[in-house]
Amino acid sequence: MTRFHLSTVLSFVLGTMIVASTGAVFAVAVLTTLENTRTALAETVKVMLKDAEDEIRDHFGPMENLGRLVARQIEDGDLPLDDHESLQLLMSGAVGNLPQINAVTIQFRDGSGLYYDRSDDRVVDVVWRQEWLAPLDRLKPEGLWVIRPSALTGQTTSAFITPARRDGRDIAIVEIRSDVRRLSRNLSEGATYRGFPLTRFLILNKQRVLAHPSRAEAPVGPPIALADMDDIFLREVYTGTRLEPNLIGPVENAEVFMLRTADRQERVMVLMEDRVRQSGAMVTIGVHIDPLAGEQDVAPLVNLVWIGLGLLVFFIVVAVFVGRRAAQPIRRFSTAAGLVQQERLDDVPVLPPHPILELDRAAAAFNAMVDGLKERRRIRDLFGKYVPESVAHLLTGSDDVARPASTTGTVLFLDIVGFTKFAESRDPQVVVGTLNAFFSDIVALIEKQQGMITQFQGDAILAVFNVPIPAEDHATRAIRAARDILATVEEREYGGQKLSCRIGINTGPLVAGAIGAEGRLSYTVYGDAVNVSARLEQANKETGTKILIAEATAAQTTGFVLEDKGSLPIRGRSEPVGIFTLKSPDAPAQ
Repeated sequence: MTRFHLSTVLSFVLGTMIVASTGAVFAVAVLTTLENTRTALAETVKVMLKDAEDEIRDHFGPMENLGRLVARQIEDGDLPLDDHESLQLLMSGAVGNLPQINAVTIQFRDGSGLYYDRSDDRVVDVVWRQEWLAPLDRLKPEGLWVIRPSALTGQTTSAFITPARRDGRDIAIVEIRSDVRRLSRNLSEGATYRGFPLTRFLILNKQRVLAHPSRAEAPVGPPIALADMDDIFLREVYTGTRLEPNLIGPVENAEVFMLRTADRQERVMVLMEDRVRQSGAMVTIGVHIDPLAGEQDVAPLVNLVWIGLGLLVFFIVVAVFVGRRAAQPIRRFSTAAGLVQQERLDDVPVLPPHPILELDRAAAAFNAMVDGLKERRRIRDLFGKYVPESVAHLLTGSDDVARPASTTGTVLFLDIVGFTKFAESRDPQVVVGTLNAFFSDIVALIEKQQGMITQFQGDAILAVFNVPIPAEDHATRAIRAARDILATVEEREYGGQKLSCRIGINTGPLVAGAIGAEGRLSYTVYGDAVNVSARLEQANKETGTKILIAEATAAQTTGFVLEDKGSLPIRGRSEPVGIFTLKSPDAPAQ
């Protein structure tokens, strides 16, 4: 089962609530601002297009009007076609306020005609070459925009042509020739947005450029092909990669997209097809601008996003902080309880009071419990200095352990060889220090095998296995402890000299429990098994061994190489006891 920290759960719950509520408000605000931004930018694009349309209408509209006016005057006979001087005065006045017109011509059905050239302000007679003749038969009354060569120079420019009719038949074609360089200048002059230049242009049939800022000072000539333009964005307007402009709303009758060129430059492009000119071809009005120009329009949205994210992060941090603070007393309690479980009572902190009543009562009860455990441990520690620690632990934990009980166990009796003589010739403090050092090693090795020291008898030790801590292999553990004791004593010195010891081990029935006066008890074991082990320890003198193991113990263990040493009569017993010794006392168990 997966478990989580309380602080994590509280932080998650609070964070989820905050994110859900704040996120909903934030999402509405962002979506509203995004829609407002898209609408505002779409309106900006419309204004850009309208400005470009106005410039184009101001350029071409008066030319169309003049062409139709001249045609009507021819139809009504009000234009002096045979008087060049009068005609020159009329034409000069007509184009005086129309700088975009560079010539006005009248072509008759036979290919002859009149040509007014603004540059030298005069009317001349001309004859059009056959291939330059205007198509009278397919010319509509409303007129037509064409790319047409000049009758004087042969240079091709854009021109508006319209028929002059009399008595139901076309008698002439009026041609108003345009200087599109002026349109290019008008499109580029003052064309900026947010300090960024706008590039406005006019494309014919998606192939040629009629007007563009770069054409403002170019020589008079035909429209330049898109592929020959220096403007890389215009050059690739129909071939580059188009991306959706997510921050610009839809614009009616126009295409708005982000153009990415082959060299990965980007530009906002706006294209609108214009068929109002009756050109018989497709004319596209367009604008392109650096994407950075819209940063100020997008700034409120970006600022809102950053503010929203900042608030969201702030509230999440607050949620984590509140969650951790709310879980802190529980976390302290859990940590303190873990230390108690590990019996590290000295490391258990005192839980502070808490403003929440239930937590304050729990802290007070826990502190009282820890104080009680420390007191109990002090008693047990003091008790353990006089009885084995394992026994002290059991005695303080249960009253049943101290009650006398019959059981089967293995008894180990150990005595130091020649220690009486050693003690007679040395200072008492040296003697006690030597015994304490010796017994420290011996006790550690016995307790390692779950044995219990029940008595220190001068320089002798009485230990028992399987009491009071149960161990099914108690006989094996006793022999293993004896083997380790002999090996350790052989390696080390105590009190500046080598010591030697004798060990007797026996397995059998015994009685264990607290024995003594009413106010002073001692936990010990007694019985025939204890007496036999003490007798075996003494019998080592007779057999010349360091360890003797009773037949009853040897029968319950395997893994040791034992040597039969015959039998030993025991006082109070009718039958002698079979005895064994470890063939290699310092060899590890198999």
